[in-house]
Amino acid sequence: MSKTARLQEADVSSDGAAEDEVRIIPLPVHPLPEEIRKMRRDETVCRYCGVSYLIHNEIKALEGKLKIVQKELKNYQGMEDREKKLQQEFEISKAANQELQTR
Repeated sequence: MSKTARLQEADVSSDGAAEDEVRIIPLPVHPLPEEIRKMRRDETVCRYCGVSYLIHNEIKALEGKLKIVQKELKNYQGMEDREKKLQQEFEISKAANQELQTR
């Protein structure tokens, strides 16, 4: 079983639900053949860019996951200020409500 598959299995809870909402890399249906796993590094590396063919897909999957996380991060930026503003509005509304109830 590949390292990626083992890591993904660790991320799945006992009921089969993923703890991490973003699951990009599916578990491999068929693990790599033993002959490929035993290949020398120079047999699996692209001579142009130096990236192993065997990890290229994992890199692309991580890039996709990074884009998703960056979008989520944009949603969280400024959240603290928005929350403070909402809390102040809530306090004003609460005070107005109490004033109306005492009348």
